[in-house]
Amino acid sequence: SYSHREAGMTLYANWRGDSLYLAVRADTEGWVAIGINAKVMDGAHIMIGFSDGGRIVFKEQIGSGHRHQDTPEELVQDFAIVESGGQTSMEVEMEAVDALSGKDSLDVIVGYGKDNSLTMYHGRSRTRFSIPLSR
Repeated sequence: SYSHREAGMTLYANWRGDSLYLAVRADTEGWVAIGINAKVMDGAHIMIGFSDGGRIVFKEQIGSGHRHQDTPEELVQDFAIVESGGQTSMEVEMEAVDALSGKDSLDVIVGYGKDNSLTMYHGRSRTRFSIPLSR
């Protein structure tokens, strides 16, 4: 398992058998996002969401330049989003075979914003990680 805190966010990662679990907790009441398989937004498989008064909004997208758009390939099998006490957490579960196949590390980008929106800019509220995959 892996965890690291930086830029107002904590990233957690764990893999068991065929499943990869990723979670981010951020100092915001707005949106949070996790992107995998890229060091920048372009080409990343992005999972983004927020909780708005009990209404959960979640979407998988693909990074395209400095933006993101719908992806034809959905990897997430299950997810949860919780906003409480000025923090928003998002947990995702996906099939590890697709995400980790043939890799020594997993490139992950994370970000957050203050609004309940899937399109608002993150400003400096972002960072990236390279998670070693020695199991």
